[in-house]
Amino acid sequence: MLARLFASLGTHLTSVHLVAFFVGSGYDPLLAASAIAGVGLVSVIGRPLSGALSDVMGRELMYTVGLGMHMSAIVLMLALGNGQSMWPILLFIGLSGLSDGIGGLIVGAKAGDLFPSTDLGLVMGMVQMGRGLGIVVGPLIGGLMFNLYGNYLLAFLIAVFLITVAIGCMWGVRLTSRRYTGRV
Repeated sequence: MLARLFASLGTHLTSVHLVAFFVGSGYDPLLAASAIAGVGLVSVIGRPLSGALSDVMGRELMYTVGLGMHMSAIVLMLALGNGQSMWPILLFIGLSGLSDGIGGLIVGAKAGDLFPSTDLGLVMGMVQMGRGLGIVVGPLIGGLMFNLYGNYLLAFLIAVFLITVAIGCMWGVRLTSRRYTGRV
């Protein structure tokens, strides 16, 4: 649940504010909105690919790679998104699209690895509770940081930190858990 909570906090802290960030960086509003649509389009390939790769490479490794790609996309836009160059947006679309939704896919698969199907409904309900809290609180943090500081720098850096904590939580599950055999 904590992996899902922190990943949702970090990803939704940025996702709601991306168009405003792109426009504030000097990009055309239509291009900014199109970039978000591009992420969705690329995710049509990224979601099944990341799910399949997690079956082969392991949940934790793919979770780390996927969320690392998302963090890289954020940092690249902060560092290189100058409102002039198109390539930072294209790189953002690729990295974000290929990693979009990876938190839910892999955390859900990991829950299925650990818990019997008779208890999976309750477990996934708890996991999705973490997601819901992240969806509610993440954008509020982003908006508050923008209102306090007049830019998204601190908000996006907080997002990178929260996503890093989510990765740590996923690895913590691997290091501390065994397959659950009793009732929840």
